[in-house]
Amino acid sequence: MDNPLWNGYISQIVSRYHKNAEADVTYYLSPWLFVECYIYQRIYEAFHSTVHLQKFDYVQKQKQGSFLESLEKSAVLGEYTLSLKSSSPESLQSLLEVALWGNQCDLSLSAGSSNSQAGHLVDKIHALKESILCDNSEEVWKTLLELPRESRRSIGYILDNAGFELFTDFCFADLLLNEVDRIDLYVKDMPWFISDAMTQDIEWMLDSMGSSDKEILRQLAQKWKDNIQTDR
Repeated sequence: MDNPLWNGYISQIVSRYHKNAEADVTYYLSPWLFVECYIYQRIYEAFHSTVHLQKFDYVQKQKQGSFLESLEKSAVLGEYTLSLKSSSPESLQSLLEVALWGNQCDLSLSAGSSNSQAGHLVDKIHALKESILCDNSEEVWKTLLELPRESRRSIGYILDNAGFELFTDFCFADLLLNEVDRIDLYVKDMPWFISDAMTQDIEWMLDSMGSSDKEILRQLAQKWKDNIQTDR
């Protein structure tokens, strides 16, 4: 546990923002990002201190529910992903933007309520493009695709949320693997910001896809499991 780091920062908040008045270090009077993260640390600590609930994900039900409610949209996006025969800058860009806007399903935006993806994101991304504040993707594709093939070794991919957004990340990674040898996925090691993805969320999603009545999801589940097992 990194409790000393968090407690040390609390001391800094007392002196920096509250003139050493500890009683003023409250949720609404302290830096937002710190207090929000600190709450999840304390919730995790409460569960971790028990005998039988140390590994319990207290938001697992909401995360799983949000994905199950998006199965139809996932199947449509899965078909689109497999229809892309080459990883051109245009196709990479389309799935990158789909992964970006998959964040609309973040459960922290809906106070933990189900927020399944309505509509096919591929059809929406053109209208949403003007809402992107900063886009350096052209430089990314130029750098990546101009590298000699033997130099395109691995990419680190930091995952955000479970549910439908995690599925969009896997679709983007599926296409990106045409250009690199390996993608390293980085997950959270504890329940964080309601829907952030952990290892068990990936395992559950792939198992759920593998038992789905939708052929495209079963096909993708097997393909992605094979990629994981072969360290791709």
